[in-house]
Order: sequence, then structure tokens, then C-alpha cells
Amino acid sequence: MDCVGLLEGLLIIPHFFGLVGQSWAIPSLKCRRLRRILPVVLLLGCIGSAVGANETLPFLQVGAQSYTNVVVTGKTATDIFIRHAQGMATVKVRHLDSATRARLGYPAAEPFKATAMVPTAPQLVTQATADAPTPLSETRNDPVQQLKRFGIPLLLLVIGLQVLKYLTRSKRACDDESTACAEGSPDLKSIIASNRPLKSLKELFPYGITDSSLMEYGKARHRRHTGAEQSHCEICHSTAVSQLQAYRWITMVQPKFTFTSFNFLMLFFGRIGITLQQTEISFETAHCVCQSCAVRTRIRRMLSVVAKGIAFFVLLLSLAVTVMGGGSVVYDSLQGNPVDHEFLWLFFAGLGGLFISWLGHKCERSLRIPSPFRSIGLHPFWLSRVYVIRKCESRVPVSERAGVSG
Repeated sequence: MDCVGLLEGLLIIPHFFGLVGQSWAIPSLKCRRLRRILPVVLLLGCIGSAVGANETLPFLQVGAQSYTNVVVTGKTATDIFIRHAQGMATVKVRHLDSATRARLGYPAAEPFKATAMVPTAPQLVTQATADAPTPLSETRNDPVQQLKRFGIPLLLLVIGLQVLKYLTRSKRACDDESTACAEGSPDLKSIIASNRPLKSLKELFPYGITDSSLMEYGKARHRRHTGAEQSHCEICHSTAVSQLQAYRWITMVQPKFTFTSFNFLMLFFGRIGITLQQTEISFETAHCVCQSCAVRTRIRRMLSVVAKGIAFFVLLLSLAVTVMGGGSVVYDSLQGNPVDHEFLWLFFAGLGGLFISWLGHKCERSLRIPSPFRSIGLHPFWLSRVYVIRKCESRVPVSERAGVSG
């Protein structure tokens, strides 16, 4: 049935029911309602049948496959569902020709661009240039490449030789050398007997401060500062003695790497390591101080901890800034680029920070150790502990007693 004929029939039906309604008497209320609803139902049914009408094709050719009496039952963006004389099938839209696409409402297929898959001549030249290795002449003239090729392996070789020399050095030979230097130097006892600082020992031995000399120096200092009874403070020299304090000085010598039982145990947990063992040399000196100097030195030692922390933080920050700025300047110089002034100023700022950190460490030492005792614990000794041996009764200084007797 044609859709146009259905619509014309629907237009006639209301008039028909109108005429029937005018000529016949319809006593039932249900019949009057049916007369109003029936045209609407017929109209909707006609529209649904018109929309749902399937497209028919007498013949459809898809590649090498052909179908007859084709009825299109459904369509998507990529597939077409058909019913034909032999059954049902699904056809891909991309396999249809342009005429069939247009008939079924699909856009025409885009032409295949074969030139896009084949690179052009300039593209081939660019690719060949990019893949070509760097000429040997350019590599030889590049200082960065030369540093990577020769400098780093040479540095690793030197470090490896030094480590091997340190590990293979005989401990007994070191001890014999230290003992011979300590016994063969006649000036060692004179330096210890006099009140010369510890750095004078460096002038005696070509190998620096030896272990035997450090031990002898510690014993002599311990004998010299035994805390003899004094009537005045050793710091201010004018106040009566209040307490006897002990200063402990310490240093580490003979470092060596050993594989201990703890390292062996950590192997079972996947941790590989060695332990650094050193010999400790320490001595104590006793000093008489007054009450005010004792309180003052305690406060200064607490302030030295703060100063040391700040100086260490400035040291780390300055090292990072110096390496960053100096590395950038050196890299630009090797590459032949103009030096960036911002990195240059950053490098100088790092050097200034290192100088400030050095001053901070000097300030920390001056706060931690009273000035009369700084000649005792020079490098490599450092002050590790201060404690009170005993408290003394107040005594009148010698100068005051001389004034009273006069």
C-alpha cells in the first residue's frame, strides 16, 4: 500500500465518520469516543509503517560476493545488515562502491593518497643526515667529548690506584715508622716541655703528626694540667676559684676498613657493606675556674651548637650554589658560548658563602673553647666533653691577700 494512498484514506475517514454521525443516531458513548480516537490511531500506524519501511535492492555486489533480493534491515556507521535470497549477512560499508554508498545514504569514499606513504626526496635527505654518525674530526675537536673519553677513565684509574695502595699498606710498617719518628726526634720532648702549640709537631715529621707523637703529647698535657690547687681562676685571673672542671680532648687515628660479623649478618638481608674502625687517642686536662666563668662558658658552649648548625647549613648551600654556577660557566666556556652573567654571579655568591661558613666554624670554636685552653686542643684534637670534677671553697685571690697584709 502506498503512503500517499494511506494519507488520502485517512483524510476521507474523518468525513466518513462525520457523515455517519450526522445520518445515524449513535446512542452509545463508547462509539462516540471510538469515532474520535480511531483516526489518530490510523495516522500513527501509517507514519510508523512509512518510517520502518526497509530498503530493497534487487542485486548487491560486494567484492567477489553477490546477493539477490536484498532487503536492508539495519545500518550503522560501519556495517549494513541485510536479508537476501539465501539468508542474512553483514556487509562492511568500506567494501561498497560509490554508487551503492550514495543510494544507501553514506558519503562517498575518500580517494587513497599513495603519496603520503612514500617520503619525498627532502625528507630522505634529512633522515639520512640525522642518522649519519658524527665525523671523527668534529669529535676530536670537542673538549667535552675528549673529557668524557679520556678524563673520566683516567680519574677513575688514579682513584683506584690510591685505594689499592691504601688497602695494601702494611699496618706494621706504619707503626714502626711512627715509633722511629717519635724516638728519633730530639725536639719532641722540648716542644712538649715548652708550652708550644700542637701544630709545632707538624714541622718535625715529614709524614705529619704521627700516632706516637699524639700519644706522647696527650700524656704530657695530662701531666701538665692536673688541676693543682690554685687561688685564682685560669680564665679571668681575678676571681676566687669555685670549681674544678675536666676537659676531655679526643682524636681518631689509624683508620681501616674491616668486614665484621655484623656486616656478615647483614648479607642475609641483602645489605653489603664494610665498617670503618679507628683508634681513639684521648686525654683530659683539669682547670680551676670561678662561678661566673663556669656559667659563661656553659652558655657559650650552647651557643656554639647553634653556630655550628648554621655554619654547616651555609656550607652545604654554598657548595651547591658554587658547583651549579661554576659548572655552568665552565660548560659555556668549553662550548664556545658567551658566559651567562647570572651564573657567574651565582658562582661568586657561592664562594662568599663558603667564606662565611669558614668564619662560622671559627666562631663556633671560639665559643666552645675558652681562649686560655685553645692551644691545648689544636687540630687534630677536639673538645668532646666538659664536666665538673669537684667544687671548691671560695678562696681570696693572692692579690687581695697581699693588699690586706699591706
